[in-house]
Amino acid sequence: MTRRPSASHPARKVVPKVRCAIYTRKSSEEGLDMEFNSLDAQREACAAYVASQKAEPSREESTHYNEIACLRLQLTFLRRECYCAAKGQAFESSDQTVDEALSAMRRISLAQKEIRKQAIRNPAIRALIDKASKVRDCISADAVMVMNDVASQLERLSRQLESQ
Repeated sequence: MTRRPSASHPARKVVPKVRCAIYTRKSSEEGLDMEFNSLDAQREACAAYVASQKAEPSREESTHYNEIACLRLQLTFLRRECYCAAKGQAFESSDQTVDEALSAMRRISLAQKEIRKQAIRNPAIRALIDKASKVRDCISADAVMVMNDVASQLERLSRQLESQ
């Protein structure tokens, strides 16, 4: 049951949240070693402008990204995407997919160590490891599924070998 606005319970004003990014840039590295440089001045001027445009109090996120580091990261992902496209495979960079892929790779690595401890050489094991190696560079939901399958098979083989 919803309550209608009245004198004792006025309607709440719903203010949509607006996000804003401030991008600063300098065409040369001259003066960047100064304690307060033109990038800092640009950022402060933009932050003051954004604050002046709001009637509601604003909250500033203090995440600063170095442009060169961001460009390098983008280039790394772009190269990986191109590499995967050339292989006819997908590449996803979502946090969840990357975390799941890392978890699967960790499981494969642990199972491999256990199998190596037992000094077992088996073509089926080698084939499973090769199967995972073919997809590990191109992270995607399909690659995660393959790696989890390989990890499960290696873990099962490791348990079977331990029991013999």
